[in-house]
Amino acid sequence: MLNSLHKLLDYFQKERLEQDNKTVEAITAISKALNETKKYLENSKGQKCYNRKKEFELSDLWSEASAAVYCVHKADKQFSIELYAKSLYWSGIDKWSEEETTNKKIRLEDIESQIESLLSKRS
Repeated sequence: MLNSLHKLLDYFQKERLEQDNKTVEAITAISKALNETKKYLENSKGQKCYNRKKEFELSDLWSEASAAVYCVHKADKQFSIELYAKSLYWSGIDKWSEEETTNKKIRLEDIESQIESLLSKRS
């Protein structure tokens, strides 16, 4: 019986480690997308469609971040959906109003707040 308990404990420790690794990967993916977006916005000085190639790259980064978050928190899909919406925003930038970005919670401030929430869940 002790051997069975030991195996069960090992299993849960491995699961926890895997979940922690996925969380780190998700936070890294979000941070990369966020930082690249901030750099782009600073370089573009507010011009829309400043560099469509870079905007599509940002779209890909946000899509990757969405998938990474989904792998960590399947029960809380909303943040993953919001990051995917950010991906759609960058692939079609001139189709979104300020009101839509606010309602979909894809402003950079909203995403930074979600990262803080994700980090505090792991504390």
